[in-house]
Amino acid sequence: MKKISSKLNGYKGHLEIEQEMSHVVWNSQTKESFDRNWNDFMMKYGLVDNKWLSELYEDRHIWILIYLNHHF
Repeated sequence: MKKISSKLNGYKGHLEIEQEMSHVVWNSQTKESFDRNWNDFMMKYGLVDNKWLSELYEDRHIWILIYLNHHF
């Protein structure tokens, strides 16, 4: 999560994007809801083609439990 600002700084409304991403990560109650919320987030902000976010999502099995262990 530390790289978010530097990776999204070029997007208009990047502060809102960062807040929404943080909300998705911290407030999803299940893996399924995380996947759904992440997809909605990507569509809402037109980030589907963002390589860094796509790779981050693909590697979620590595990092998601660090942030969401209290839910899963």
